[in-house]
Amino acid sequence: MKRFATALACLAVAAGGSAAVAETPPDGDESRPTVAEFAITYERSGGLSPMPYRLAIRPGRHGTLTTKGALDERSRTVRFRVGRRTVERLRGALEGAGFATVTSAPGPGACADCYFYSIRYEGDEVSFSEVERPRRLRATLALLD
Repeated sequence: MKRFATALACLAVAAGGSAAVAETPPDGDESRPTVAEFAITYERSGGLSPMPYRLAIRPGRHGTLTTKGALDERSRTVRFRVGRRTVERLRGALEGAGFATVTSAPGPGACADCYFYSIRYEGDEVSFSEVERPRRLRATLALLD
């Protein structure tokens, strides 16, 4: 899990680049958060060998990944800067999925060893199990995982 957290942090830093990108949304799209305003919280828990983690991206492209190993109960936190392109891809995937209209699964699900997910974005929250994963969130989950 250490390798995963380190790799994620390196990927986020490498994708950041230093080129200037417009911080304002295109004309006519005032509801879309700018790259600088983007914020999301993603949590994954459960699984056969539970290794829950929480990824938070706060305004200003500040990322935090918190993990807790199955055998080692200590939490580990990695802080990093998220690249502009990564934020733009996440924002596009969420908008393409119509995130505001995705509904949570009705219950805990019927899968004993599945992953359980929770995503909070723009005041909306969606929770579901691996079995009940909405198809339209596939691209978003691929980016977040």
